[in-house]
Parts: sequence; structure tokens; C-alpha cells
Amino acid sequence: QPAADRINADLTQRFGSPIATGKEGKWNLYQITEQIQPKPDQLSKYFYAPALTADTPTAANPGTVAPRGSKGDLVWWWTIAPTAIFTINQISPEVPISKVSLGLRSSECESAEATIALTDSAGTQIANPVTTPINPRTTTEVTLMATEQTDSAVLTISTNGQGCTVANYPYPQFVQVIDPSASSDITIAISR
Repeated sequence: QPAADRINADLTQRFGSPIATGKEGKWNLYQITEQIQPKPDQLSKYFYAPALTADTPTAANPGTVAPRGSKGDLVWWWTIAPTAIFTINQISPEVPISKVSLGLRSSECESAEATIALTDSAGTQIANPVTTPINPRTTTEVTLMATEQTDSAVLTISTNGQGCTVANYPYPQFVQVIDPSASSDITIAISR
């Protein structure tokens, strides 16, 4: 179910039907009343979820992750090296990093194995690494639970694949990292 549908369903449940719509039904205006308000801690966990930053190429750094791609609600990055990293930073002290979720696919020319690891900023492992087979046709979902909460972390994705050269793409493709997200392990009322 697309994120917009889930969010609109949640808002409709909380505040009733939209009082106005726009842009061919893509924009909805809800009348937010004082009787129904989410708890502030629920909002902070949603709006201040930890931020993921890919190691993308720059003039000074060849990078390990290609710039982000998207189609509709699907968001992904291609790793462009056998080992790629994402940095994760806490935005608010109320929402520490304790869980990372992502989907994985291999490049189109091969099936491979991927290892996903989570370390703190000092390089200490804070979650059990996961090694899993991946293929180009189905998404393998992976969730890492940190053994302790932290304010910054490094997500490392390694593969034994050789990578594929794809027409009209400037980098070799190793692993497609789909909709990665970091969060606190506390369940929130608004889901992505």
C-alpha cells in the first residue's frame, strides 16, 4: 500500500474525511481539532526519525553508492562497489537509532549474497550482521535490531557479486538498497 494511502487513512481515522481536496485528489486538507491530538512523543518519533546518508560520488570521493533513484513511492540506491556504506544520524535525542530496515535485490545479471552490518561511530558492532541470498527479481527484506541505542551508526552492505554494467548507467550495479529506514524501536502511531 503506497505511503500516501496509509497516511491519508490514518488522518481520516483521526480527523474525519478531508474538508477540501486539490490537485486531482492528491492533496487533502483535514480539520484538526483539539479533541483528537497525537501524543507529542508519537509525533517526534515520526518526524525526527534518524537520517540516512549514502556515500555518493563527489569530485573528491568516488563513493560507494550511486545517487538515489525513485519511481512512484519506491525509493532506492544502487551500491556501486562490492562494499557500500550509509551513515545514520540521530536528529533528535528523543529518537535514538535502534532499528534499521531495508530491502535488497542483486543486479540484473546475477544472483549473489549480501551481508548487512550495523556499527556505531567508533566501529563497534551494535547488531548481529545478516548474510542473505539476493536475486534481481524479488526483494529480500532485512531488519537489524541494535543491541543498544545510539546517536550515530554506519550501515555497511557487502556482496560477493561481481556487479553488472547496465546501458545508460555510469556505474556498475552491485546491490539495490530499497527504502532503507532507521528508527527507534518504539512503535509509533503514524507509520511509513
